Amino acid sequence: MSREPIFASYDDAVRSRGQDYHDQELADVVLNKTRKLVKESSFEHIADHHAIATLLAVTTASAVSKNSKTLRVLDFGGALGTSYHLVKERLPGNYAWAVVETPTFVKAGREFETNELRMFESIQDATSWLGEIDLLYTSSAVQYMPDPLETIDQFLAVNPRCVALLRSAFSEREQIVVLQRSRLQDNGPGPLPVGVQDRPVYYPRTYAPVAALKERFKSRYRPVVEYGDGSPAGYVGGERVELGRNYLFARLT
Repeated sequence: MSREPIFASYDDAVRSRGQDYHDQELADVVLNKTRKLVKESSFEHIADHHAIATLLAVTTASAVSKNSKTLRVLDFGGALGTSYHLVKERLPGNYAWAVVETPTFVKAGREFETNELRMFESIQDATSWLGEIDLLYTSSAVQYMPDPLETIDQFLAVNPRCVALLRSAFSEREQIVVLQRSRLQDNGPGPLPVGVQDRPVYYPRTYAPVAALKERFKSRYRPVVEYGDGSPAGYVGGERVELGRNYLFARLT
C-alpha cells in the first residue's frame, strides 16, 4: 500500500492518470464476463468471502423485512448485476434489484434487464422504481467515489431498512486519496475474454475516516456485524488503512 501515490484531492488523482471506470473497453470486458457467468451459472469465479458476505446481507435484510413478499435491493456500483445473479442462484425468491452505475455500464447492462433486474444512473431513479428499499447494498464501490462520506449520506437519505457496505476501505483518522493501479483482467468475474489484451487500469481510491462512517449511522441504525475479508491492514503516508471491511447495519425503526 505504501507505494501508492498520494494526492491532495480526488480531482488531482483523476488529472494524474484519468478515470478508467468510464472506459468502454473496461465495460465491454465486464459485459462479456457477465454474459458467460449468466449463461453458464459459473459462480466459482466469485470469491468465497464475497459470496458469503453478499448472502449474509440478503438473508439479514429478508429477516428484517419479513413482511415484504419481494426483497427490494438498491445495488450501488453493481456493474452488470453479478450479485443479483449470485443471489438468485443461491437464494431463490422474489427480488426487485436496481443497479446504479455509470452511463457506460448502464448502457452495457440493458441486455440483462428483466422484470426483477433494472439498471439506473442515479440513486433517485432507482428509488423511484423500487419504492421502499429493504437493502442498500454496495461492494467495493464507495471508496472509488469522489466523496465516500457524501455518498453514504445519499444512501441514508433514501432510508433503507438495511445497509451493507462490503469490501470497503477506510482509514483510522485522516482522509487519504491514492491512485489505485490494477489489471483489466481483475475487473468482472472470471478470465479475460479471448482476444483481449491485459493492461493496467487506474482509478482514484479514497480512504475516509472510519469514525466518520460510524457517526453517520449511530442515531438511526444498529450495527449487525463488522468483519474483514482477510485483506491485511497497511499504512499509507503514515496513516493506518484497511481494505476489505464489511459493515452491515439495520434501521432502528
